[in-house]
Amino acid sequence: MLTLVDIVVDAPRLGPLTYIWPQALPRPSPGEWALVPMGRRQMVGLIHETRPCEPQALEGFGYTLREVHAKVEALPTITDLHLNLLRFAARYYHRGLGEVVGMMLPGWWRAPTQYRKSPKRKQSPADALATEVRADAEKKGAPSPETYRPRPNANALTSDQKIALDRLMVDRRPAMLHGVTGSGKTRVYEELIAELGQENPGRVLILVPEIGLTPQLHERLRERFPMSRLGMLHSGLTERQRAKTWMEAASGCIDILIGTRMAVFVPLDDLRLIIVDEEHDNSYKQQEGLRYSARDLAIWRAQSIGAQLVLGSATPSLETQAQLKSGRIQSLEMRNQATGTEAAKVHLIDLSRERPEEGMAPSLWSRLEEALRRHEQSLVFVNRRGWSPILSCGACGWINGCRDCDAPAVLHQRGSGWRLICHRCGLVEVPPKACPACGNPSLDTLGRGSQRIEEAIARRFPEARVLRVDRDQMNSPKATETAFNEIREGRVDIVVGTQMMAKGHDFPNLRTVLVLDADARLHQPDYRGAEQLFALLLQVAGRAGRHPSSSPPQSATVQNAPAGVWIQTHYPEHPLMRAITAQGFDSQKAFWAALLDDREQSGLPPFRYLALIRLSHRNAKAVEEAAKAIHAQGIKTDGVQLYPPVPQYPERVANKTRWQVLLEAHSRSKLHAAVAELDVWMANNLKVDANIEIDPLGFSG
Repeated sequence: MLTLVDIVVDAPRLGPLTYIWPQALPRPSPGEWALVPMGRRQMVGLIHETRPCEPQALEGFGYTLREVHAKVEALPTITDLHLNLLRFAARYYHRGLGEVVGMMLPGWWRAPTQYRKSPKRKQSPADALATEVRADAEKKGAPSPETYRPRPNANALTSDQKIALDRLMVDRRPAMLHGVTGSGKTRVYEELIAELGQENPGRVLILVPEIGLTPQLHERLRERFPMSRLGMLHSGLTERQRAKTWMEAASGCIDILIGTRMAVFVPLDDLRLIIVDEEHDNSYKQQEGLRYSARDLAIWRAQSIGAQLVLGSATPSLETQAQLKSGRIQSLEMRNQATGTEAAKVHLIDLSRERPEEGMAPSLWSRLEEALRRHEQSLVFVNRRGWSPILSCGACGWINGCRDCDAPAVLHQRGSGWRLICHRCGLVEVPPKACPACGNPSLDTLGRGSQRIEEAIARRFPEARVLRVDRDQMNSPKATETAFNEIREGRVDIVVGTQMMAKGHDFPNLRTVLVLDADARLHQPDYRGAEQLFALLLQVAGRAGRHPSSSPPQSATVQNAPAGVWIQTHYPEHPLMRAITAQGFDSQKAFWAALLDDREQSGLPPFRYLALIRLSHRNAKAVEEAAKAIHAQGIKTDGVQLYPPVPQYPERVANKTRWQVLLEAHSRSKLHAAVAELDVWMANNLKVDANIEIDPLGFSG
């Protein structure tokens, strides 16, 4: 009697592959790992199913089955509970199970070379690392109440925090911790971890949207829970660091795992609590390959295993707000800042009345000067990297575009030289010395990015310590951590920052926030534009005035000015801008409610379910014909609208033309049935790149 094994490997559109299990190897079980031949390669695969087979039955296959090369003892067995998560993700996002397994397993562990011994080593690199981690796991044992015994906190809980914590301990339903910026949501997380750890010790998973948020949170929890074993998992680590942290978590060496979206797949046993901080953030949605939402998978994972789930945000997504409205998630509100300070007042600067000087209204330059005089920090928020977003010719109207994309290339200053960089495909070029269209030697720059604003501020305030925080400067987790520490420790006077500065950071001395380019998002060609801009502005405004001023009063009679936020705009009467300036928790909730009602009236998510079929190919005609063929194929499922294909904006990226086909339905199950119909047809008929995206964040990208 032979044993056949169905094994999944990280390969697009492939289901489980059947292999013969060699009789010399130990008996296999689902959830274990094996090295298998795949064409001319060798791959690491997960055993999905096993079954006995008579040798003569192999003749009915019509092809020759290959044998498994080896069983992988180094990797931990994946339990049924976690296999269910992987299967769900594969079904929901219409991807092969192997692709989901590939997303779960770090690349270091997927490399066959890690399992090969050399003459100089007694063990392969994989076996050596697994032995080290497992010895540590056996020594430390399972979590106990002592694991989560916290160090005392000198500060008493605020009334908002205490009410939220009491509710979480009594009502174990999924919860949305909706607290204004600075209300102390992290403190509630800490106390909840401690209470649950004393009651029923298990493991904790905390998801954050940004790499830059992990060091501060890790340090804070390490100080509070000195007996707990903490780990961090994100893309800023080296391949081996990720591999080790993943193995430590999967082997029971980690009690509290803090990670970005990839951490949602980590096979943590005895998981008791899942926290999704800043749950509204778009970074939780993977935008290439397996296009999953870590927030949504975290919700499903918690419900499937009975873990407690807490979502946290000052600006909950409309999807979550719809769940709150329906009662599926309980709402816990924290309306006041934990320090007792008043929220920073938001002001609008009408650009029809003030002419900007080097990108900033005169009154904003005055605000910076006043903050410097008070020895307080300022944030100048400009959500554009580089020097200038557009290089153009005033004589003929030529605008520099990326040669491989239908998008402008952004002018950047690199050392003493200049470069044009495409923020979509990454192409770097030397800018032309004259207009390629008409020969005009004098080219203009339109708009200002973070580099240009930084240079203008440094020139006007030469004594100020200015720091730019954007993806160009913060090009490693270490650089980001160093920069944020400098800001917290007061070694920076003015921060010129992009969206990196808007996410969950607490800077005690930051009391002035200036927002320069809010209008750019007002006309965003996407139905989520208003939601995203409102959330971004509230988050940015929330960086100011979280703590009382630490600088001495200017005089006995003239006290320090209150914290403030100034937004320059051409549209001060726009409803969104008016809502931003309205003070109070209830005013913000009213605007969110209006947005939610508008979505419902418009028949858009979260009241409809969407899927996008995204197509791309270097041959523009081929991809257009493929998109039209999908629409012509149609669907048999009732209650699903299949819209005519349209080009995706921008139409060409990385020299590939892009089209998309939209499906819309009132029922999630019917949407998936229709997508499954088309998925089968596309696999057999299309010769262009095709990706299915469930619950897309938008139609452009």
